[in-house]
Amino acid sequence: MTFLSIWLFALAAKIILLPFLPITPDETYYFAWGRHLQLSYFDHPPFVSWIMFLAQPFWKTPFGARLPGVLLGHLGLLPWYYILKNLAFSKGARNFWLLAMILGPLTGVGSFIVTPDLPLMIFWALSIWSLQRAVYKPGLNRWLLLGLAFGLGMLSKYTMVLFLPAMLIWLFTEKKLSLLKRPEPWTGLLLSAIVFLPVIAWNFQNGFASFGFQMNHGFSNTGFHLKWMLEYLGGQVGLLNPIIFIMALIAALKYFRNQKLLVVFGFTPLIFFLFSSLKSHVEPNWPVCAYPALTALAIALAWEKKSMAKAWVVFSLLLSTAFFVAVISHALYPWLPLKKDKDHTEILHKWEKDVVALNNYRPLYARSYQLAAFYSYYRFPEDEVFKPAGIDRKDFYDFLPQKKNLSGSYIVLDTDDLMPQWFTQKYNRVLLQSLPSGLALYEIKGK
Repeated sequence: MTFLSIWLFALAAKIILLPFLPITPDETYYFAWGRHLQLSYFDHPPFVSWIMFLAQPFWKTPFGARLPGVLLGHLGLLPWYYILKNLAFSKGARNFWLLAMILGPLTGVGSFIVTPDLPLMIFWALSIWSLQRAVYKPGLNRWLLLGLAFGLGMLSKYTMVLFLPAMLIWLFTEKKLSLLKRPEPWTGLLLSAIVFLPVIAWNFQNGFASFGFQMNHGFSNTGFHLKWMLEYLGGQVGLLNPIIFIMALIAALKYFRNQKLLVVFGFTPLIFFLFSSLKSHVEPNWPVCAYPALTALAIALAWEKKSMAKAWVVFSLLLSTAFFVAVISHALYPWLPLKKDKDHTEILHKWEKDVVALNNYRPLYARSYQLAAFYSYYRFPEDEVFKPAGIDRKDFYDFLPQKKNLSGSYIVLDTDDLMPQWFTQKYNRVLLQSLPSGLALYEIKGK
């Protein structure tokens, strides 16, 4: 099979499976952004909201809501065909790389879920491809393309900023830093800054709230926590695939001189978040942009070592396939022996039952942004559910216009939720009913 035929087959499989996979709270949160377009958002830059805006006409089905994002995310695999070809990967090696990515725990199953990682992955790939072309065949248009790709990546997720140190490290190892003496790279950087202006403008208007949140999110603790680092490493080994992870480490040591680009763009995000995990909890998906390069390193080792290493790659693909089938089948029909409070599929089914029970209550609020967005997804835009500002952690809802008087409204809470002082001073809450999820519906009454 060719690279393109594998890519098309995988796309068809994704499209077939989309209608059967339940929508996730994170996706409904980004869908709510699509209903309230802004220059940027507290949690992330705006690109994912544009994807969800395109999905608005099809919001009643998981298929329609996900299709624009999944198509874009799948396109992110294509630039790697040319990146690897430029690195002298054979056709067989490129095909194995594609299979490993399609079946990977995060790049495979995770690609069904529309998050800021999907546009990040395509613009990270386009930036690397553009950088290859600009360095080896310099020209203003190529640096401008790199600037555009980098700028759009920055509109996708702040993690894209790691491309800059990775690029500088790679240029240094290639003895190409002298290129930065020319005006073309700086013209490309200026273009990326112009593309990124919406995020800068939103932060300026809102006291740089998003920039501050991201800095505190990654470096909030003054102490060092070895446990967080070990959890981070364990998550990377699992999500990348243990065999691929080990082979990538071996390949980085063995082939650094020949595969500098893959080593640098694979390990820069991985190492950055490794140090970040000593200061704050790091989500396992944060360094996902490193996975294509790390996977390519493992494939490079397999093709160098021939039969034995190829056998390990095949075994890793079998492991990934088993994981893929287990997760997808559990989402369709829960069967894995997971604790109910840890089983997201079980929780989603209960929240869906809440939707029916809450259908006649309005205006309706919820205790968290996930819950408010999930309930909203199943209601018409004029009947949305919101999270009152100042409850739970700060998020997108805190930056929307809020009703000044909540009296006569309804709110979904945990029975043991402690409300902030401003709420208890102005309102009483009266229990109306328990919900299938274990949460409770209250009426808000003024004092």
